[in-house]
Amino acid sequence: MAESDNMTLIGRIYEAFGRGDIGYIIDQLTDDVRWVSHLEPIVPWSGDYSGKTNVPKFFEAIANSVQTTSLPPKSSSRRLTRSFRLATTAVPSTRRARRP
Repeated sequence: MAESDNMTLIGRIYEAFGRGDIGYIIDQLTDDVRWVSHLEPIVPWSGDYSGKTNVPKFFEAIANSVQTTSLPPKSSSRRLTRSFRLATTAVPSTRRARRP
């Protein structure tokens, strides 16, 4: 896949997130996707969500914890491959985060 194709795909994934279409995002992933959120353990969506069946739990943790107000795409490098960094600007939700 060419870099421009990757950028288009990632743009569509961000648009899907904005629409709340998590199913579309999941459909774009391979079964062996590596999905890791490197945040402090207190952050509800921190952790390893690798494997296509686990990724929805990442989005559930976000939805149950914060209201996302902005989702600007951030590339971790100038040359984008099939990796990208999810960056959010969020405000606390009125819902309480569930603790494991």
